[in-house]
Amino acid sequence: MKKTCGVWAMVFLACALVMGFLAGRRIIIAALPAGIIGGGVLWLGLAYIGGVGEKARTARRIRRALDDAPPRDGEIIAVVGRITPLGETLVSPFRRETCVAYSYRVRTPHSKTTTTDFEGIALTPSMIGSMKLLAWPELDVPETLCQGDEARRNATEYVSQTNFTIAQMFKPDRTKSPHVRYDHRSQIAGDSIKFGLLSERVLRPDEEVCALGYYSASEGGLTHEPNTLVATLKIMNGDPNAIRGRLVRRSIGNILGGLFFVALAVAGMLALYINIPLEAAEQMSPNRTTWWWEVRLERLIARHHPNESTPTMLGSGEARGRFVVGDREVRPTTAIMTGNTIDIDNGAAVATIESDRLMHLKLLARTIEGAEFENLGDGEGRITYLGDDAKCRIAFKAAIRK
Repeated sequence: MKKTCGVWAMVFLACALVMGFLAGRRIIIAALPAGIIGGGVLWLGLAYIGGVGEKARTARRIRRALDDAPPRDGEIIAVVGRITPLGETLVSPFRRETCVAYSYRVRTPHSKTTTTDFEGIALTPSMIGSMKLLAWPELDVPETLCQGDEARRNATEYVSQTNFTIAQMFKPDRTKSPHVRYDHRSQIAGDSIKFGLLSERVLRPDEEVCALGYYSASEGGLTHEPNTLVATLKIMNGDPNAIRGRLVRRSIGNILGGLFFVALAVAGMLALYINIPLEAAEQMSPNRTTWWWEVRLERLIARHHPNESTPTMLGSGEARGRFVVGDREVRPTTAIMTGNTIDIDNGAAVATIESDRLMHLKLLARTIEGAEFENLGDGEGRITYLGDDAKCRIAFKAAIRK
């Protein structure tokens, strides 16, 4: 579990770095919010998709349990069977159902949020088949909304007879025990027990269940995985094959949810790239190094979302950008226009313009065919070319010589 948490922390960091980097390539002030928000959305999508793998592992563990494979000490295993109490049973707070474990909560809806005013859990020593349950499990069972006057009276009576404590954020409750109980209330609970939403989960005696948890041979049962922040012990009710079907449906939900959040992150970044085109980024940072993947992406975006021409904001006689021919790279700084010929960086690049069209281009004395030319008028423009023989992205505002 610690390893898994560490991996997902690294995945979040990678998502934040990627989204922040991509946003920063267009406008530097967007790097931090895009990294935190966009990275978080992307991470959430990947986490949803990654949950499919965990559900697949759970299904394999259930299959192993159904095949009566012996449990392996120190590993997460599945145990299937009927749960039976080893002592007295419990009674749930609101519906007064006989059970071996329950959890409950009382929530109060507000205009924009919902607060949990009361919550608690209880577990009596129990066994699943021949396997002891040595710690509180997460109850992955349906939560029932308790309605009606009787449930409200039961809740009021339970609260009046129970000694509640206020949960402390950095002091978790002790739940690694065959017998567990705690009851918490918020500091602002008030009379919410009379008006709040009552809900509880129960695990009934002799109910068919599937438990997933850490098997300790020395302790003789299922318990929490050592040295973990999040408990790994879980119980699902129902037939094992039905539970496997439930896992398949949840996996489909994970995939759909993951694709939604990934698409949301991509759409957000695409919106940024559409609203701040590459030309604008180059205008704001004339000395930036434009990478070829950015040029390819910009051309792809421009096919579907053409942008208005953006001035270079260069001074007369200036050129910026770079071009590569073979293993030689040039970062031009000057541009002079004589007649219809533009000389960039003392002949390193020479372009011939006729009727606002690029008729001829040479880069380091190599003739280039098929370059794109954006004419901004009065000796100002951009030349773009991506080929196997050469690559070019130049912005210029040529000084005009008669």
